[in-house]
Amino acid sequence: MTNPNNKTVIITGANSGIGRETALGLAKQNFNVILACRNLQKAEEARDYIIRNSKNDSITTEQLDLGNLNNIKTFAKKIQANYKRIDVLINNAGSVYNYLGFTEDGIEQTFGVNHIGHFYLTRLLLNKIIKSKPSRIINIASFAHYSSEGIQINDINYENTQYKGFKAYSESKLANVYFTRHLATLLDPKVTTVNAVHPGMVRSGFGMDGDLKGLYGQMNKLFRFFEISSTAGARTPIWLASSEKGGRVTGEYFARKRPGLISTKARSPEDAKVIWDYSENLITERGFSLPSIN
Repeated sequence: MTNPNNKTVIITGANSGIGRETALGLAKQNFNVILACRNLQKAEEARDYIIRNSKNDSITTEQLDLGNLNNIKTFAKKIQANYKRIDVLINNAGSVYNYLGFTEDGIEQTFGVNHIGHFYLTRLLLNKIIKSKPSRIINIASFAHYSSEGIQINDINYENTQYKGFKAYSESKLANVYFTRHLATLLDPKVTTVNAVHPGMVRSGFGMDGDLKGLYGQMNKLFRFFEISSTAGARTPIWLASSEKGGRVTGEYFARKRPGLISTKARSPEDAKVIWDYSENLITERGFSLPSIN
């Protein structure tokens, strides 16, 4: 059960890693926390962990598959019906693959889950978030966006291009930054802020569930020795979601609780608008409507 006197946050992919530790940190600050996860069993295990360590039982779980637009629509309808407000949305879920695969809607899975799924979710919930003012949207991006020279919208499904997992991941993270920066220009910062976060190289479950195979998988395991904890990675998202200073800025890219530098490519408002329009078209071409932004 949620406490009507407390703020409510939705965190995608909150069953492990940064998402779970962000949920724990906000639960300790008496937020109502909605764990939006693909695997409900793991979400329930995370809920038990968070309640046990925060002494806050206003933690709920909801099933959400960001690789399925119809599922996202169902999730959004349930949130609209059952929750009075959304003070914070944290788009945290994501993955990286070194093999070519597709979402339920036929979109390359890295771009489809890491960007399109969150884009659609945010659009469906946006007017409720705006009405919950002052409210905040936080997108978990990555320094990896620096590696992208641009998003290959003419061949997003790699029909004519050799698939490379890190390339696809970098493009999805660039899309996260574009989405953040363009959405921020459409919203009144006194009502709703939108920011992106590079949490750091975090030692979590990311890429450990069979998403990365072969040499990539072995390298991913090796790099764990040099990475920070999920608790450390969650500090900036928690700060952006809850602190007074975190609510004063919009359209920024944060690292270690400070504005960080984005790539030259990511600074283009024209490219951000192109990806915004392209994302809308990918969704509407599959028969899903997008509400206008009030």
